[in-house]
Amino acid sequence: RKSVQESHIFDPLKAEKTYSFATRDLLEATIMPRLLALLQKSAPKISVTNYEVSRKNIVSAMASGNLDFYADASSFSDQYLCKQKLAQDRFVVIARKNHPDLTNGMSLEAFLRLGHINVSQRRTGPGPIEVALDKLGEKRTVVMRGQHFLTVPSAVFKTDLIACLPYHLAKHYDLSLYEMPFELPLLEYFLYWHVSSDLDDAHIWMREQIAQMVKAYHPT
Repeated sequence: RKSVQESHIFDPLKAEKTYSFATRDLLEATIMPRLLALLQKSAPKISVTNYEVSRKNIVSAMASGNLDFYADASSFSDQYLCKQKLAQDRFVVIARKNHPDLTNGMSLEAFLRLGHINVSQRRTGPGPIEVALDKLGEKRTVVMRGQHFLTVPSAVFKTDLIACLPYHLAKHYDLSLYEMPFELPLLEYFLYWHVSSDLDDAHIWMREQIAQMVKAYHPT
């Protein structure tokens, strides 16, 4: 019995395994590079893959074994999913350097006057920024609505448009960063996995690596 048990012990140094993730471009750009750097040292034969899975198919993809982890900035509940808070971040406003309308900083008036690039996976409907502005009785001007955070900086760099991006992504670009001119809840990132994998040694090990990696991920 002991021999059989030992044969199933997960050894990251020897294991040859691919973990499948479904995350948006934001988390792929900010978390995946750190995770890969960690794996190169502790588990050289382990690889990861990230691909798009629609929200409605997440549970079935995990139940079938085709998907190990789902990570997103939104929270949802399902009886077959386990959830862990990964990290939190905050929105900041980005604009091109030496923007002619921002010599005095980012005021609410300037925020509302300038055109915006909005990022949303939905075609219509309010996001957290619209909800916050609605409470103030205000509305911003959205010139472009897109699906991916990573396409926004290049558009902001070439125009007078502004955009709201998570700080841990925005700080990597040669752009001016401003604090939001009104109160906005922090962004929270969550990791999900199927209950059938909750006690699996290899799965537990990867969750521990992810938890270790995001410890330094602060909203400031």
